[in-house]
Amino acid sequence: MTSRWDVERAVLASDLPPMSRLLLLVLLVHADARTLDTGKYSPSLTGLARATGLGRSTVARELNRLEAEGWVIRARPDVDDARSKRARTTYRITNPTAGLVPERDQASPTAGPDQSQSGTSASPTAGHRSDLFSDQDQISSQVIDKIISVLKETRGRTIDRNHAAAVARQIGPGRTNTLAYVEKVIRDRPDDFLPTPQPPRFTAANGFETD
Repeated sequence: MTSRWDVERAVLASDLPPMSRLLLLVLLVHADARTLDTGKYSPSLTGLARATGLGRSTVARELNRLEAEGWVIRARPDVDDARSKRARTTYRITNPTAGLVPERDQASPTAGPDQSQSGTSASPTAGHRSDLFSDQDQISSQVIDKIISVLKETRGRTIDRNHAAAVARQIGPGRTNTLAYVEKVIRDRPDDFLPTPQPPRFTAANGFETD
């Protein structure tokens, strides 16, 4: 499980802009240390602006950046709850660099010994691909389990692992982190990734049959 300490170190070592780093560290202050979820203590947009010293529009823009790059997963309340119950958007902080090998530690497959040690021939994609999704034909069990669990949670349906693998290939890996990216895409439009219902079969003996 990703710890708050892991995320803090990842933020400080990241190439995020200063405003994004500040906002993410402020969110960590509000998040539960174990789950990294802001839950009922979730700050409002105005609260985040006050805490960071940034304008509301800047906070909104940086939140979009953090979500797109896999650092934050937002759960927005519906309009009625937001109005009647003052429900707020909650944030779950993730570590999109987990499992990635730093670019300086990866050498080009064709590089010789001298080139590998100097680090001058690092692969241009190093540091941006997770071994969770390194091959389109070999989807990791972590990705498959994530897809199954998110669809079960959001739509109450359990899909088989073959379908989950097909969904993974359909979505593709994120730029920085596969698990966070896959979860975000599915949560945004879960119905797009459910199996297509099969029409009932008709037989003379039994009439219409369903699987």
